[in-house]
Amino acid sequence: METKSSPLALKDFIITFSNCELNGMQTAQKNINKISEKQTNYPVLIDYDIKKMQDNPEFIIGMRVVINPDKLKGYSIAVNGVGYFTINEITDEKEIANLIHFSALNICIANIRSYIAHMTSFFPLGRFNFQTIDMPSLIKSKYNERVSVKE
Repeated sequence: METKSSPLALKDFIITFSNCELNGMQTAQKNINKISEKQTNYPVLIDYDIKKMQDNPEFIIGMRVVINPDKLKGYSIAVNGVGYFTINEITDEKEIANLIHFSALNICIANIRSYIAHMTSFFPLGRFNFQTIDMPSLIKSKYNERVSVKE
């Protein structure tokens, strides 16, 4: 099937900060499989902000992903990234909002997920891939956060 270009275009994605630590490695060699299994249940915290350019089809998404903030055994990871996007040929506000809040956010998460997998592939516990994200829940949480700040 021939693909069609999306009106959403990723112009660039950069990592602005990253940190990866191994916690509890003195026992990790004996328990490497147990630690790897536990890591799949570590909390993944995601925060993001969207900045639209006025009278311009461009926008940026700044995102922070923190995995295992309590520093349990295994990886403890923090990564900040920024995606630069543009939307062409669309004027419908609902369609633009969907492209920003679903497609562009997913693209940023996918880039950070890929970065973390690559970075951790050099560590003794091996490649780490965090779980898939319930996007409607993430967006609703962010919306509720913004509403509570305004009140």
